[in-house]
Amino acid sequence: MPALEVFDGDRFVARLDLAFEEAKVAVEHDGGWHADPAQVEQDRDRRDRLRALGWAVIVVTNDRLRDHVDEAIAEVAASLGGRSGVAA
Repeated sequence: MPALEVFDGDRFVARLDLAFEEAKVAVEHDGGWHADPAQVEQDRDRRDRLRALGWAVIVVTNDRLRDHVDEAIAEVAASLGGRSGVAA
């Protein structure tokens, strides 16, 4: 599945790791390099722009995938179930 690119008009906003486009739910995987302070700021700005366009953004880190994958899946399912009538 190719990554979805999101635009605000002609302005590029983000290339999403995993997207449920109809429900506007994005799942972003943050690997280790996302801990870099400059990257943290870029991620925050990008996610704020996505939210302003109506997207729900769920962030999944390596630790979360390893230690709490069930919680991450439940968060995605709950978000899908609560948006645009899309069933999880």
